Amino acid sequence: MNGIDTASRVPKQERGLLRNRHEYFPCSIPLFELHGLQPEDHQMTEIENVANYLRRRSLTLATAESCTAGLIASQLAEVPGAGGLLECAFVVYSPAAKRSCLGISDEILRQYNLTSTEVSCAMAKGAAERCSASVIIANTGVADDGGEGVEAGTQCYAWLLRTPGIPTRIYTETRQFSGSRNEVRQMAAEYALQRIQHYHAQWLASRERGNDDD
Repeated sequence: MNGIDTASRVPKQERGLLRNRHEYFPCSIPLFELHGLQPEDHQMTEIENVANYLRRRSLTLATAESCTAGLIASQLAEVPGAGGLLECAFVVYSPAAKRSCLGISDEILRQYNLTSTEVSCAMAKGAAERCSASVIIANTGVADDGGEGVEAGTQCYAWLLRTPGIPTRIYTETRQFSGSRNEVRQMAAEYALQRIQHYHAQWLASRERGNDDD
């Protein structure tokens, strides 16, 4: 099965589960400016859109966050009625927390860079084993200094989607944002929420077609 990056292939054991996207998106313009909105208007508009999408489809959200350190969940919590949408948030900043709170194996942490889609995927799976949310977002990355071959501002995501009786799907992306430390973290959190509708719609479409290889 090919991902969006045709140079890489999903391991055979992950076929039917992982949907892999490795896309680098250098971005120095705040996301709200791309829409011609003021920061406060953008924040409420985007978050409310996400909340409404979740509410209309009876979806609940859990997050497993490293670099964003709870910002993804916190943004959704700003919306009135978020108690019916947000189940929980795992903030696992250190490797030790990733192991103890989400059960990520030492093998994965040794084999892959902490800023990698392999780790974000493992975080999403670990959160899924510990909650009942239908949508799980995992994030890991670097907000300022990169190091170890990782550019500053690189963010790795996983969106896990599930419902009873339907195979679970995980979609992943790597993005790169520009700005100060907290600007990168804010943009990373916003992006994570904004992509829920995209991947959920893609998942529904693949189910309707009976196609597991989108």
